[in-house]
Amino acid sequence: MSVDTDFVIGTPDANFCQQCDLVLSNVGGRFEGAISAVGQTGGTTQRGINGDISGLSQIVVILRSYEYSNAASLKDPQVYTVIVFAGYAQKVDYSYTTVKISGGTADIFAEGYLHKDIHIHGGEDAGPAIAEALRQFRIPIGKIQLIDIKRREWTHLGATSGKGLLDFASNHMGEDQWMDERGKLNILPPYVEYVNPTYTGRMKMPTNSESAVGLCNRVEVRGAGFLPPTDPGSANLGDDPPFYRTTEADLAEALALDVGGGVEEATKQLENFGWIEAPVYYFPELSTWEECRERAKRLLARYQTYWRRTVPTVVGRAPDLGSGITYSYPRTLGEIGNFSRVTVGPFSGRVVRVKTHFSSKAGWYSDVEIHPFSVNEAYVEKYYESIALNTLEEE
Repeated sequence: MSVDTDFVIGTPDANFCQQCDLVLSNVGGRFEGAISAVGQTGGTTQRGINGDISGLSQIVVILRSYEYSNAASLKDPQVYTVIVFAGYAQKVDYSYTTVKISGGTADIFAEGYLHKDIHIHGGEDAGPAIAEALRQFRIPIGKIQLIDIKRREWTHLGATSGKGLLDFASNHMGEDQWMDERGKLNILPPYVEYVNPTYTGRMKMPTNSESAVGLCNRVEVRGAGFLPPTDPGSANLGDDPPFYRTTEADLAEALALDVGGGVEEATKQLENFGWIEAPVYYFPELSTWEECRERAKRLLARYQTYWRRTVPTVVGRAPDLGSGITYSYPRTLGEIGNFSRVTVGPFSGRVVRVKTHFSSKAGWYSDVEIHPFSVNEAYVEKYYESIALNTLEEE
């Protein structure tokens, strides 16, 4: 009867699980007892978190649009199909006429404690720690790019959640982390993954959102002075550990990306909000000023995705998180339907949140939050140049 999903690329400090709410028609009790939010292990009922997920109902929601451009297409319409959610039932409410289901992506299981301690020696990058967390909680892998930054050891005890470990690893590398619409984990720099077709003609007039929620424009990173940083046995701590605090010039550089920005945008942001400090980040594996600066600028670029968003509504489409989007819309209501006279736009940016809605009454539309700035190739090459080209493979 209805579908509502909410997918977002969270801030470095946020812990967000993607969500889906479904309402099914239960006339005649057709779904009674068919959907479970509880797992079974050895005859003992328990939550799927930290346990067997075999008893949980898996949910995949696919929306399909049949589109007719003219009379000739009535026999052969264009068909657009997209997965808008893949995950598991978390809560199920039955009534005589409906079934209401609340679902979450597979990372809901990683909210629980680690099944066993993780302790990795030898100057490794984030790969082994991420792989172990994914193995313990059975999280499917989308795209993961590793920043080749070594740590002398990775220690996460049982009192740590799997999600906490994954958050630490993504912050360690200065990358975005999110579960995608297909239920897979992605850890990537904040750049455009791919570009959608132009959505002109499908967009309702957007609103502009300027907010300090989630926004930080100054990041401080502190190291611990291990020398040399690649030596896992090094423990030469200096009296003055290296650190770096980003400047207005760094902010201007982060904003001087694919779509405008630069000094003008940095000045405007500071006039509107002043300095908004991120929590101080401590990375004991960093031993030089240059390493702290590189890490701080990556984190600064992530925080900037929470300023100056547009929030249009796309009819009959659900773009993926991290994808690029371009659209125009009529200047006046009288011009709607006559896109030969479009005078506003084109607008473009990176999709950072998608709320998809479907019902028999309202049809299918998606509220999309678009950030106009994304890390371009030059920024990636300069500050993510140590990206290892290998990708973790699903076991």
